[in-house]
Amino acid sequence: MPFDKLDFGETSVLETFSNADVAIVDMTSKGQAALSYHVGVRHSLGMKDNFMLFRDENPEETISMKVSFIL
Repeated sequence: MPFDKLDFGETSVLETFSNADVAIVDMTSKGQAALSYHVGVRHSLGMKDNFMLFRDENPEETISMKVSFIL
């Protein structure tokens, strides 16, 4: 689903994302904070199958993201 729909907060889109069996999230695009939040909500609901993709061009900038998602 497009990020803009998820970020807009449409109820049906949020429910689809939250209830999906697996979420594959591209973190290289805009809205990393919002995407991180939505993945965190899924995790808190017990939905553990979350895959996050991001380009590691600058390890100093991405280390915090890596550490925050190791659970």
